Amino acid sequence: MKKWTVLKIYFILYLACCLIYTILNWNFFWNELVTWNTTPFYEGWEVISLATLVLLGLIGLLIDYILTKFIKNRRTLNNVEIVLAIAFSIALWFGSK
Repeated sequence: MKKWTVLKIYFILYLACCLIYTILNWNFFWNELVTWNTTPFYEGWEVISLATLVLLGLIGLLIDYILTKFIKNRRTLNNVEIVLAIAFSIALWFGSK
């Protein structure tokens, strides 16, 4: 089994929250993507913003993979990943306002 890191757990939980949000709002996404109902302009951006958030989560997992390959010291790796997780959370918080 692969080693669990701070950033890997963080972004897996992040992607799980995106999946839960998608499941809870499935009716909206079904109408938007499959039936191509005409919705007001501002509602159509919800699909694009969710796709962007999922892409950011996948990029975060890629960053975790790269960091685990380059940083061999476990303590340094965890410290760097904690800083990155906090920075991502702050950026996400201010970006949502």
